[in-house]
Amino acid sequence: MGDMAPSIRRATAADIPAVIALLETVWHETYDGIYGVERVDEILSSWSQLWADEAISTHPNFCRLVAEDVDQQLVATSSATRDEDGWLKLHQLYIQPQQQGQGLGRRLLGVISAEFNNVVGVRLEVEPENANAIAFYTRNGFVRAGEIADCGREGSGIRALLFERHLI
Repeated sequence: MGDMAPSIRRATAADIPAVIALLETVWHETYDGIYGVERVDEILSSWSQLWADEAISTHPNFCRLVAEDVDQQLVATSSATRDEDGWLKLHQLYIQPQQQGQGLGRRLLGVISAEFNNVVGVRLEVEPENANAIAFYTRNGFVRAGEIADCGREGSGIRALLFERHLI
């Protein structure tokens, strides 16, 4: 049963608890070794309301997707906004560890890009020590485009590498 590819759809308000649980799981799996459990808990606590608010956002330039397995369990989420210049800012692309490496991330990138009209390209921020994410984005045509000191939101103090991929 578990060999069927997860289905991808737009998130709804009913998905918020599962999205936040997924983000907590993946963040601990990915970042505990980088930041430590306490710091990850702090980040998750400070961002959970933001994630809840954006999960139900109806702004026309925002989209959140979720992927569900055959048992309708949430296994991935992705969110992005389109700016006035036609660039997508990928805010999140998180996949349950056991679902990684099976093409779901590439599918989510394609679907979220197709949710918007006239997309020039995609930009995103990656933790410099997240080798798996850097390898994934590089394999998918992204190139490093800089670095910032405040990933996610102003004043976060979380350093990030900037990556981008032109679509046209």
